[in-house]
Amino acid sequence: FPVTIGSSLYHKPFSEKLEAIRAYREEGNTHFREKKFVESKEAYLRALLYLDYSFGSNDAEDDVLDSERLKVYINLAAVSIETKHYKDTINRCRLAIQLDDQCSKAYFRRGVAHLRLGELEEAQADLYKAMKLTPLDSRKSVEGAIHELNSKWREYKKKSRDIAKASIS
Repeated sequence: FPVTIGSSLYHKPFSEKLEAIRAYREEGNTHFREKKFVESKEAYLRALLYLDYSFGSNDAEDDVLDSERLKVYINLAAVSIETKHYKDTINRCRLAIQLDDQCSKAYFRRGVAHLRLGELEEAQADLYKAMKLTPLDSRKSVEGAIHELNSKWREYKKKSRDIAKASIS
């Protein structure tokens, strides 16, 4: 699907736009699995472009578009983690959570981004929310991130104690 901007994209039928959105998302997924993160991001952004020009004519179509938008935001967040663009991850996850406040992947990925930025309180809130929303058989990644968070908290508390001791001396 060639990317066209403006009125030509706007006037395409809903079914064509949805097909393009899904094709670009799948292309992004393929590139992501191949660790081609630049290409993956570009494909997801093309999907978002189509989403920006897509409007449902009923609630069912709106729900389909929201579902696709959620998937693209979550996938872009994954790319941003891999490329160490943590602020982008946080923003994409915020947008995903606005669409679905029960999206465990959004909380998990945002928590990981906060963790990488050293924002421990934010990381803790998001990772614990992700743990609550994630099914028991799928918690390994969340548990690993919480383990890393706990290590960072211990380091932080030790540094704080060391600083306090040094300032008293």
